[in-house]
Amino acid sequence: MDKPQPGDLQQPSAKAEAIVAAAMREFLADSYAATSMDRVAKAAGVSKATVYSYFENKEELFSTSIERFAKEKYAAVFNPTGDRPWEGEPRVVLRRIVSNFLEMAAGDPQL
Repeated sequence: MDKPQPGDLQQPSAKAEAIVAAAMREFLADSYAATSMDRVAKAAGVSKATVYSYFENKEELFSTSIERFAKEKYAAVFNPTGDRPWEGEPRVVLRRIVSNFLEMAAGDPQL
């Protein structure tokens, strides 16, 4: 198996997933500035060297975490039921998207 490249989550391993999940929890709990790579490693149950084998630095880990968070959270806004939300008049589609977002945001304190 090839050595993982920093930030390579195209085919994420269980360790990379654990690192991203732990990083997101730490960033949300205590802010970017207060979160260290040591804390992320401990929260993910891996060594600091393992974190750095996937992510070059804290900025890259933060960026990857935010991207993952946004994809997961906003998927429900654009396609909440798996149907085709883009069909119909633009005004109807836009109202559907805004309504989905407001519904989701009202129930999620992280947003």
